[in-house]
Amino acid sequence: MKGLKLWIGTLGLGVAVALAGALPALFGGEGVRAAFTPPADKNWLAIDCDILTTTVETECNVSPSAGTHTVAVVAGNVVGIGGTADQDIANFDFTVRTDQTILNPTTSADININGNPDFNQTALSSPGWTCNPPGANPDSNASASLADSFLSCFDGASPFDPAAQGSVTRLATITYAVGPLGVASLNFNAVSGEAHVGNSSAADWANCGNAATTVCFGATVTVQFDHELVIDCDTSTSGVQSSCNYPSPPGTRTVEVYFRNNTGSPTKITAYNFDLTVDETILDPTAIVQGATFTGGTWNCGLATSVDVEPDPAVAESRLACFTSTDVDAREIAANSAVLAGTLTYTIVANGSTDLALNDVAFNSLSFTPVMSCNPAIEIEGLCGTADVTVGEQATNTPTATSTNTPAPTSTNTPTATNTSTATNTATATNTAT
Repeated sequence: MKGLKLWIGTLGLGVAVALAGALPALFGGEGVRAAFTPPADKNWLAIDCDILTTTVETECNVSPSAGTHTVAVVAGNVVGIGGTADQDIANFDFTVRTDQTILNPTTSADININGNPDFNQTALSSPGWTCNPPGANPDSNASASLADSFLSCFDGASPFDPAAQGSVTRLATITYAVGPLGVASLNFNAVSGEAHVGNSSAADWANCGNAATTVCFGATVTVQFDHELVIDCDTSTSGVQSSCNYPSPPGTRTVEVYFRNNTGSPTKITAYNFDLTVDETILDPTAIVQGATFTGGTWNCGLATSVDVEPDPAVAESRLACFTSTDVDAREIAANSAVLAGTLTYTIVANGSTDLALNDVAFNSLSFTPVMSCNPAIEIEGLCGTADVTVGEQATNTPTATSTNTPAPTSTNTPTATNTSTATNTATATNTAT
C-alpha cells in the first residue's frame, strides 16, 4: 500500500499507558546490555560498552542510526597491591581490538589527551598528564578487518590522581563509527604490551598480563535496529523460522508477524500497519487478524485491513492496519521483547517456492509519533524481516537472522500516496564510571 502510513499519521492522539504481554523467548535475547560482576579479590580492567549508565556494561546494543558509539576503558581497585589498599594512578596503557567492519574507530587530529582514544580529563585531573609520546592512535592495525586502538599516558608530576580501595575510574573513551548490522567483540590486546595501570612508585596495580592480580573483561556490541518486524513462517516450531518447507497441496499454513522492541526501554504503540506480499500461485491468503495485544478498548483494525489488496492474480498483498483513537489505549511493548502483530492463514495452492516480503511498514507511538518504518523507511528506519517458503520439498525449517531490509516483489498496487509514518529508533548505550 502506498498511502496507509499517511492515513495512520492523521488519526488522533492523547496520553497513554496500557500493558501488553510480550514474547522475548522467541528471539533468544534478554537485554540490551549486561553489567559484569567485578571480582571480590582482584583488581580489574574492563571495556564498558555503555558510558551513559552508572554501571559498567559488557554487552550492549546500538542502532545503526546512532552513527557513532563510544566505549570506555575502566579500572577497578579492589585490593590494591603490596599490602597497600589505596593506590594512585600515575600511568596506564591499553590496546583495544575489535571488528573494524562493524565498529570503525573515528580519526582525530589530536594525538595527545584529546585524541581517539580520548584521555579522561575529568577523572584524571592532575596537571602533569600527557599521552604524547607515543601518541593516541585510533587504529594501529594495518588490517582492514581489525582495529587496534592504542593509548599510553603518564603523569609526570604530583599530586597524582587517587584510586582508593573500592574505586572505579574511567581512564579513557574510544569512539567508533557504527557500520552494518552485526556483532563486534572488544578485547584488550597485547599488540603494544598488556593493558595496565601503574602507581607513582612504578608498580602496576592492574595488569592484564598478570592473572594472579588482575581480571580483565572485554565487551560485546551488537549493531541492530531498535525496532523490527519479523516473519515466522512455521508456527509449529519453537523460535522464529524464516526459511520453511510446506507439504504439497492441499493444505493450509499459518504465518505470524512479530514486532520486536530491541531497546532498553518500553515502547508504546498506538498505530501500525504492514503489507505482506507472496506469490499467489503458490500460497493464497484466506485470513489476516491482529495480535491479541492490539485488541480491546478503542483498537480498530477494520478500516483498511484486507486479505488481498493486489489485483494481480499472481501476487497476493495482505494488509493489516490497526490503530487506537486515544493514547489511553496505547499498548506498551516491554524492553527487549516481542509481541504478535498479526497472523495470516494461507491455502497451499501448488508446489514451488515463494518469498514472503514486508512492505509499507509503520509503527507509531503516543500521539502517533513515529517509532519505525521500513520498505520504505520514511523517518526512523527499522528492520523488515523476510522469509522464504518451499512447497513440495521436505527439509528442516531453519531459523535465520535477516540483516537487510528487502523490498517486496513488484506488483500493481493501485492505491498510491506518500507514506509518512516512521519510527523513533532509540540509540543504545554508554556508561559512566567515575
